[in-house]
Amino acid sequence: MRAHLRHAPNDGVRQRRATDVRIPVQVVPDRAVDDGIGVPEEIAVLGVDDDHMLCESTMPTLSSIRLGSFKCGQKAAEMLDALMHGHPVQKKNVVMEPMTVVTRESTGYDAMRDPFLARALRFIRAHAAQRHVTVADVVQASGCSRRYVEQHFRAQLHASVRDIILQTKLERVRTLLEESNFSIGEIAAQCGAVNESHLAVLFKKATGLSMRDYRKQNREPPDD
Repeated sequence: MRAHLRHAPNDGVRQRRATDVRIPVQVVPDRAVDDGIGVPEEIAVLGVDDDHMLCESTMPTLSSIRLGSFKCGQKAAEMLDALMHGHPVQKKNVVMEPMTVVTRESTGYDAMRDPFLARALRFIRAHAAQRHVTVADVVQASGCSRRYVEQHFRAQLHASVRDIILQTKLERVRTLLEESNFSIGEIAAQCGAVNESHLAVLFKKATGLSMRDYRKQNREPPDD
């Protein structure tokens, strides 16, 4: 694998597809570590489809693009229904945007050169989605002053500590809305929200949708 990376274009970001290396993407993190390549310190690995079992079984865990196959199927069904009823379909090729990138250990935070900032971000990733996390909690976990942490978050991430905490929490909320049968109140409790109404306000401000409307639009059907 190191040989493949050595011959990759040196344009500041070395980009190689798993198909270029000719091994399944889920084994790339393990193979890279075996070859002495730091993931994500030297390379970042990003998969597609977000198969939870596969992504969580790698070491380090694999970040992945969630495509939203259910929405693609819905769109295809709408187009087919229109054709069957004699209505014209203007676009033959429809591009559907992916839903989100689910960040795990194979990309992102650990690749940062600043170990204190990486520590703070790992703490947020580990805890902010499940419980109420404050800026003070993150500062304590980082081992630095609040001023240092706030300045470096804004300089490197272009966001405040509070913004990153909220982004992490809302990503968990979106996942539960899409994949679980939990009620809105149960989701709020699982994500460590102060209360359901406060979470609802934050969610709608971030997405433009209520949590119920988001679930209706993005819910994956249960497996048969």
